[in-house]
Amino acid sequence: MKGHKHWGYNEIKILNKNYGTLPVVALALMLGRSENAIICKASRLNLKSKLRSRIKLPMNTIWNFNERGYSARKTARLIGASHWGVICALKNHRRGRDND
Repeated sequence: MKGHKHWGYNEIKILNKNYGTLPVVALALMLGRSENAIICKASRLNLKSKLRSRIKLPMNTIWNFNERGYSARKTARLIGASHWGVICALKNHRRGRDND
C-alpha cells in the first residue's frame, strides 16, 4: 500500500462537514489528498452531495475559457462544475442569448 495515507479523525470530520457543499477540488486541496481519494472516502462513508444537480453555469466564462483553449475538464475545475455539464453547456447554448 505504498502512497496510501491513513485518514485521521480531523480529516474525516472535515470531509463529513464539507462534502457536497464544497467542490471536490477544494476539499482535495484542504486535505492534501487527490480528488479520487476524496471521492472514494466519501463513497465509503456513504456521504451524499448536498449540491443542487441543476446549477446555472456562467456561460460567458465557459465560452471565454473555451476560446483560450482550456479543456472542458479544466474549465469545470475552475468554475466548480462537472466537465459533462460544461460539455453539454457548450453543445446546447449559443452566444447572443441571455445565458449569463
